[in-house]
Order: sequence, then structure tokens, then C-alpha cells
Amino acid sequence: MLKFLFELDKAIPQKDEPKYDAYTKGFIEGELTILASDSVLFQKSCMKVAELGIYLGQWMEQVQHGQNVPMKYETADREEVILGFFYEEDHNQWNVSSSWQEFELQERISTETLVESVQCYLYELNKELRAIEYPVTFDQYLRGERMMQLSYKRPCDSKADTTPIEVYNGSEQVGVVRGYYKNTLMRVLDFIPKIGSNIIYEIKDIKKNIRVIAKDVSRQRQRKILVTYIDNNDAEHEILVCDGKLLDANFLFTFTYKREEFVVHKTTIGLGKLLRNGYVTADWNIRLEEDMYYIEMNLYDEDYIDDQYLLLGVFHAVLYG
Repeated sequence: MLKFLFELDKAIPQKDEPKYDAYTKGFIEGELTILASDSVLFQKSCMKVAELGIYLGQWMEQVQHGQNVPMKYETADREEVILGFFYEEDHNQWNVSSSWQEFELQERISTETLVESVQCYLYELNKELRAIEYPVTFDQYLRGERMMQLSYKRPCDSKADTTPIEVYNGSEQVGVVRGYYKNTLMRVLDFIPKIGSNIIYEIKDIKKNIRVIAKDVSRQRQRKILVTYIDNNDAEHEILVCDGKLLDANFLFTFTYKREEFVVHKTTIGLGKLLRNGYVTADWNIRLEEDMYYIEMNLYDEDYIDDQYLLLGVFHAVLYG
């Protein structure tokens, strides 16, 4: 198992110093030591410990969702790998190496062990960064205990958009997702490339009560999704999910519910997460197997268990709308 030890440089640059701008954007430095079986594998001062944490956090998220991608933290000129994790399928384990290592690590490390090592580093670093009120933290990469997992599977072909799809909590069916068009013209218009879609998504619970209706109301170059949500008390909420930046690639969305601000991060590799106050409330993962997409939504905040249909509706609309 690897062990990351660090000591932050807590000297804050003055606002008129060249280092100040970099400091506020996550380039806080410190001394980093990496131990392998109590032997020093790597030791370096003036390391950008928070920047490394961002690389590790992004890698960890993908691996936790079954995507064994390499992690390469390189020098600015990309001539040297400061720290690298490389998956070896033959051994179903990871090779860890560095251009600056004290010795070559012969031992391969399991996914579970390596993720645990990275998690420990991020938790400890996050704790210290919060203590000094540093503007960059790792809350978005750290998860609490999973409270619920909803799942469903969807064929790859376009006809699946209008096919009722059963949603499960474990082995128990809890609802159905279905897409539909107001009329044939709306369906035909969806074949024309544009921002947004004409399809309307509906989620019903197991008693066939409508819980969510989501439709695209995009204007010009900003994507917007209107989500109508009926909660457990039959109260109706209208929530506008907006593309976070006017001209971006639709990977960041924001909405307000019960006076709380939420941010949805969507990636190109089938991952996404919902943040509240910087913490992960829920996330989703999509994996492709033959001709089917398998979608899972994990909920980590017990305060939102009763709002499972809302979160599912937002994710589904952002994903497919």
C-alpha cells in the first residue's frame, strides 16, 4: 500500500507577488513523500500538492466507476512523469512509477488498495486546506456512505427514447422513465442539429403517479430544461436547469431547489455528479455492454432520499435531453 505524507507551505503570498494568482487557483506548494512498504519511493519539496490532488481525484472518480484509465501527473514540459498509475490487464493490478522515484517498485497494487491510498491523501489534504480556508478543496471527489442506488438499462438505438424503461432500487422496481413527443412534427424536427431537443421525459412511480416531467426550453445558445416535480406531499415544483455557461459544451448545469443551489457536472465519458455546497449529493455512471447502456445513480445525502425522482429526472434530462 502507498502512503502519501505531506507538509503544506502555509506562507501566503502577498497580493502584489507574482505567485499570488497561482496560489489562489490551486497551486499551493508543500513537501510530498510517498512511502511504499515503509520505504521512501518519492520525496520532493516545492510540490504542487493540491494540483496533484486534482489529478488524483479525477482519476479516482473514473476508476470507482469501472474505468481503469491511467493517471499521469507530468512536468510542465511533459518530459517527465512526476507520478503515474498504469493498469495492467494481465495482472488486474496497477504499476506505480515516477521519473523521480528512489527505486523501482516491483510490486503491483490492486485497484482497491490504490484507491484507498489516494482517498486517504485527499481526505487529509482536504482537512488541512479547509483549516486554512484555502479556496480549492476536494469535496467534489470525496463521497460519503451510499444511501441508495437507482438503476436502469436502455437500448443503444434511438427508439429507446420513447420506450418505457423500468427503474430499480436494488431488485425492487420503483418507477418507469418514458420519453414522448407532442406530435410527429416535433419528432421530425429533432433530426435537425440544434441546441436542445423536442422530446419530453416523464417519470412515474410504482403506483403510476407522475413524479417528473422534463422538457427542453432552450433559447438561442443556452440550454435550459424545465423540470416539473411532484413531491411526496403532492406539492408541485417548477425547476429550471440551466447550462452553466452561455457558450460552453453543455457539461455544467445549475438549478435551485428549496432555496438550495445545485451544480450538475456531466463528462464526455458517461460520468456525472450533483454537488450541493461543493459536496457530492449524488452521481451517475453509464457503461456500455454490447447493445445496452447500463445507468446507475448513487445517492449519498440522506436528506434527499425522498427526492429520488427529482434527482433521477434531472440526470436523465441532462443526459439524454
